Amino acid sequence: MKDYLVYGGFPEVVMNIEKGQVVDRILSQYAEDIILKDIVARYSVENTKLLKALSKFIAQNIGNKFSIRKMQRYFENIFEEKSSTSTISTYISYLESAYFCFEVPKFDYSLKKTIKSPVKYYLIDTGLRNTIYPSSSPDRGRLLENAIYLKLRNMYEEIFYWEEKNEVDFVCKKQNDLVLYNVSYVSKESEIKERELKGFVEFPYPTVERYLITWDLYTKLSWNGLKIKALPAYLFLLDSD
Repeated sequence: MKDYLVYGGFPEVVMNIEKGQVVDRILSQYAEDIILKDIVARYSVENTKLLKALSKFIAQNIGNKFSIRKMQRYFENIFEEKSSTSTISTYISYLESAYFCFEVPKFDYSLKKTIKSPVKYYLIDTGLRNTIYPSSSPDRGRLLENAIYLKLRNMYEEIFYWEEKNEVDFVCKKQNDLVLYNVSYVSKESEIKERELKGFVEFPYPTVERYLITWDLYTKLSWNGLKIKALPAYLFLLDSD
């Protein structure tokens, strides 16, 4: 499980998992191919510098909420030159079309509120993320959240996040049913922070089930009258249903 979070799941990487330098070269080549071949060459991108910076920004901020306007201000400050929200939005659409990253919008039955709210992004592979943005810390919480998102993509028709005072990492929709997921890198019940459960209570709509995906905790929780299933990530990811 730790290897998966660090190196990801590309077959060529998995087959060479014991060869650190080989894995690094493979992932670096994948990252370069996505940017230069799948996007720059295909869409005739002129501002390659901005595209690379944008891919790194998204990799650095997996699971964080931000808007196009926020990114525009960030890149104008970094490069000390004008950039447009339309260019950034277009480049993000290129990254999504190349299956580099995926957008997760805020859940709301009001489409207008959803469109106006910040979004979150996750990458196609945790190893690719670590290659593009090698963090100085293990960053296991974010990487675990990214891995869980990739699993949920195979299970549900639509995936959102929700936030008011507290947050639900993933609101998953299949037909008319809603299932809630929070992700927490914990191994003991005593390590769970209240904010990781409060979002379940605050969520204002009927839900079928609530899950807390953990590192190594398998139990049933009861909190403020709600029943929550705590599942270890390795079991959840191996579930074929």
